[in-house]
Amino acid sequence: MNRIIKHLSGLAAVALLSSCGLAHAQALTESVTVAHQKISLTLSMEIDATISVGQQWLAKFQIRNNGQSALSFLPWGTPWEGSFSRSLFDIESAGRKIEYIGPMIKRRAPSSVDYVEIQPGMSRLIELDISSAYNLENRGDYFLTYLPSSLALINQEQELVVAVPDMATMKVQAM
Repeated sequence: MNRIIKHLSGLAAVALLSSCGLAHAQALTESVTVAHQKISLTLSMEIDATISVGQQWLAKFQIRNNGQSALSFLPWGTPWEGSFSRSLFDIESAGRKIEYIGPMIKRRAPSSVDYVEIQPGMSRLIELDISSAYNLENRGDYFLTYLPSSLALINQEQELVVAVPDMATMKVQAM
């Protein structure tokens, strides 16, 4: 009997937490694939569809090498840098553009040690706090578009810069 009561109270606690909005929010995922000669990469972003006001806006970014050979990319100015060094998003809320408030970093020309290698079939995953570089403190609907722009790449044969299409706009609700 005690086990049944404990089980029921556990279910009631889960139901109460869910009704308070503390259950895990639905995640939104968008991706783009870049193909150029023998290079194939997939870039993806995942973020919760609902975020509490005052909470960090954590997004997961993955870059995957779909090609047949190792590839190196320059993480500067991308989420894989681990922090912001330029604006990476177009964000709007209530018909207004949310301005980038993070750092703008100017650097020397990169050397080979600045590149990150990804083996064929492997990927790199990083989590980035979008709210650290944009003022996302108000309640409402936010429309985020990740703007990857371009990637500087090196493979076994050449060094090149490839254009990357923008990801689809995602709607995130701040409550």
